[in-house]
Amino acid sequence: MKKAAISAIAAAMLLTAAVPGAAFAQNDKHPWKQDGEKKTGLENALEHVKNERARAAIEANIERKKNHNGDEEDGDGQEHTAAYIVARDKAALAIDFGGADTAGSVTQPLDALPSVGANGSTITWASSNPAVISADGKTVVRPAAGSSDATVTLTATITYGNVSATKTFELTVKALWTDAQRVALDKEALAIDFGGADAAGSVTQPLDTLPTQGAYGSAITWASSSPAVISADGKTVVRPAAGSGDATVTLTAYIAYNGTVDTKAFTLVVKQQLTAAQKVAADKEALAIGYTATDSAVSVTGPVTLPKTGANGSAIVWVSSQPAVISTEGAVVRPADGTGDKAVMLTAVIVNEGVSDTKTFVLTVKEW
Repeated sequence: MKKAAISAIAAAMLLTAAVPGAAFAQNDKHPWKQDGEKKTGLENALEHVKNERARAAIEANIERKKNHNGDEEDGDGQEHTAAYIVARDKAALAIDFGGADTAGSVTQPLDALPSVGANGSTITWASSNPAVISADGKTVVRPAAGSSDATVTLTATITYGNVSATKTFELTVKALWTDAQRVALDKEALAIDFGGADAAGSVTQPLDTLPTQGAYGSAITWASSSPAVISADGKTVVRPAAGSGDATVTLTAYIAYNGTVDTKAFTLVVKQQLTAAQKVAADKEALAIGYTATDSAVSVTGPVTLPKTGANGSAIVWVSSQPAVISTEGAVVRPADGTGDKAVMLTAVIVNEGVSDTKTFVLTVKEW
């Protein structure tokens, strides 16, 4: 059947050459077309072919060419119709929102409304309410404070060749916040940034940050219930003397926007200073030796790091059972090949204000 159809088309095309007015000068760019041609050769042939099978074959071929208008091929030579390209680009189409916005919460201009699809289609946009969101997404006008949010539909028309499709996006543009809403939002988000490993229940050093501006525009000022322990700006923290107990301090934040004010209180516990014995105990607990690369206590091949001071101010002095193998500065001399590994005991003496303690480490230095 396929051979018969091809034969019919070939015969029809031969017939076309004989049709008066069908022969024109060849087009230089496309030799198979005729300059000034209004109809294709198949269309001209269709007007003169009487054989029903030939006519059906020609009509099918004309329809196939129409359906493949704007076709492209991928890297494997696989044809992609215009409809296929439009469908792919429609499926992939998405809006790029600004900041932390989403379709359900638009507060600023859109970052991007694509104008070209990934597969080459052309994309145009229309807005159901250009006064709220412009068709290009670059202008967003939020409803006045106290009014309802606005719903806007953006419609994308995706076109390739003579094929088009549409895709809609429903966006909610949030109304502007009232002064009270701004204050409430900034109050909810407000937090203190503590220094080091500190927390509200254990403050030992100045606070990293006491915010002075809220994300929604509120001005924030602070007051301390005990400025001698924690200053109002949090930059000064004076720990109670050892044995006097911890101190509890309340920091109060005043959040204000255009005359609307609210407060938020934070209760902090400032830890008393450690006694000398506590400092020594804490520094002993934290004390560790630093090793080279993949070394460990049971396999030492390079220099080791021996800390000289603790985090709480204790002085640390080291004693080595075999200083010729590991010195008190951490230098390592490995035993000669065949002499065996060497075990070395390193003793740390931790001293603070006349109080001392020791901590020992046993290391194995590997022979060459």
